[in-house]
Amino acid sequence: MTMIEHATPTQREMHRRFMEGRSRLGQFQIPKPISEIDLSRRSKGVKGKDGRLRIEITAPQPEAEPIEVRYEGPVVMPNGGPVVIAEIIEAVCGLSGIRKNELLSSRRTANVVAPRHLAIMLAKLLTDRSFPQIGRQFGGRDHTTVMHAVRKYEPVADILRSRMPEDARVIDWTLEAFRVDWELKQAKA
Repeated sequence: MTMIEHATPTQREMHRRFMEGRSRLGQFQIPKPISEIDLSRRSKGVKGKDGRLRIEITAPQPEAEPIEVRYEGPVVMPNGGPVVIAEIIEAVCGLSGIRKNELLSSRRTANVVAPRHLAIMLAKLLTDRSFPQIGRQFGGRDHTTVMHAVRKYEPVADILRSRMPEDARVIDWTLEAFRVDWELKQAKA
C-alpha cells in the first residue's frame, strides 16, 4: 500500500513512470486515466479481493481552524507563553559550558550528568510534561532515568520553589538552580 501526499511535479512524473514500468512488467495492469491522476490529492494503491490493484483517490482535507490552547503549567514566561524544554536545555548548556549534543548524548561523565540531571529537574519543575515526554526530549531517555534525576535534585527544587518569583525567566531559574546546587554541595563538604 502506498500513500502519496503533496507530490511535486517531479514526484508525479516519477510515480507515473514507476506505475507504467510495473504495468509493462506484467505485475498489474493500469488503465490510462489512472496513470494521469492528480497526485496533489491523496492517493493509495490497494489490492482488491480479485488481486487487482485499485487506486483510491480522496480529496485533500480542508484546512482546519487553529485551536487556541491556554497553557496551565506551573510557570509561564514573562511574554505569557509556556516554558519550552528546548529553552531549558539551551540555558543549561550556556551556563555549564557543555554543548547541546553532549547534554543529550549517552555520556555518563560527571561533567555531563550533573547539568543533564539539573536540566531534567528544571523541565519537570517548569513544565507540565510527563516523565516519558521529558525523557524523549533528553535524547530518548527512559522515564525512570527522568524520575531518578528529579528525585536526586528534589532539595534544589524545593529551595527554588521558595526563592523564585513566578514571573522569572528560564535563564534566571537555571542560574539560581546552579547556585543552589553549588551551595548544597558546599554545605555537605
